[in-house]
This record gives sequence, structure tokens and C-alpha cells, in this order.
Amino acid sequence: MMTEEELDRAKSLGYGPLDGEQRFWSKEGHRYEFDDKTRNFVRLPQEEKKAGTPKNGFWQRFASFVGPDTAMIFGDTGTGKSALATAIALQAAGDGYQVRYLDSERNIPDFAIQQLKEAKVAYAYNPVWSAIRGICHSPGEADLFVLDSLAAPIMSQFARLSMKKRGDALLEAIAAMADLKEWAYRRQAVALVISQPQSELA
Repeated sequence: MMTEEELDRAKSLGYGPLDGEQRFWSKEGHRYEFDDKTRNFVRLPQEEKKAGTPKNGFWQRFASFVGPDTAMIFGDTGTGKSALATAIALQAAGDGYQVRYLDSERNIPDFAIQQLKEAKVAYAYNPVWSAIRGICHSPGEADLFVLDSLAAPIMSQFARLSMKKRGDALLEAIAAMADLKEWAYRRQAVALVISQPQSELA
């Protein structure tokens, strides 16, 4: 059993408890056990995925349903779109898959961002449409790519454009989705895109 002083020190160093007895802890995506004899944390070996082992988690069912393709989640602000996308990303990363999460709105709470980083999800915040457009063209090495969201950055640009140029902006959004669809097929991966239910883009 840890003393109050040891508990405070563990938390100040970035360790988080994994069980009620505070025997197992996590830090930066790794698992540790508190050794009562040495009064120190002992890092536990990473669990390896066994080839051919069937997976029945939500991520596997989701990926099987979507296939190597894009999927979109629509919903009004505050309906939990980002929470669902974060849960899917954590599930995939927990099963050992490479995940990239591109956040364009910064609606995700800090604790959720920390969870993504600890799970080794490649999380990044970037609200600039030109940069997002480039990433959508080539998301890189990943089994799951999450764009949260598509509508917000393109619509902020859309609002500042003349009527003549708005058509080009919409074509860029369509091209970004087409690039993600092709990337998912070539990579045999899933691209998950968050958007609002009603806009000029949907």
C-alpha cells in the first residue's frame, strides 16, 4: 500500500492509477507496477499482439463494417461526435494499430487529448485549411485517420470568399474527401471524418 506522500509524488511525476488498489499505474502509454519492497515503480513489458488472434472489440467491428474506405459522423455541436471519434481512436490504438488524429476545432478536452497521446495516437491541432488539405492528400502511415472536423475550417474560409470563388472552395472539400477515399483504399485503412449535419458542404 502506498503512503500519501508516495501517492502525491507519483501523481506529480505523471503516473496515473489503473486500479482501485493503486498497484498498477500508467505513464506515457506504458504500464507500471508499484513494488512494495523497493517502493519504486517497475515498468511492465508491453503486451504483444498475437498473429491470427481474432479481435472482437468495437474498433474491429467498426473497421470491418466500414472496410478500407471513409466514414462520416454527422451531428450538431455538443452531440458527442468528437467523443465518439476519440473513443474509436483509443480503441484502435489500444489494439496496436497506428492512428492519426487531426483536430481542426480544438473542441476536445485536455484530458482526452492526454489520453490520445498516452495511447501513442499521433494527435495534432491545425485549423488552417490549406494545411488540412495537404494532409488529406497524403495522411501517411496509419491504419485509422481521423479528421475532426471537415466543415469548420472550410466554412471559415468559405465565409471570407467572394461568390465567384466559393465554388472552388466547395470543390476543394470534395477533392479532400476523394483523396481520403483513395488513401484508405490503397492503405487498406479507415478515414473517419467529422462534420455538421447542415452546411453548404453536406
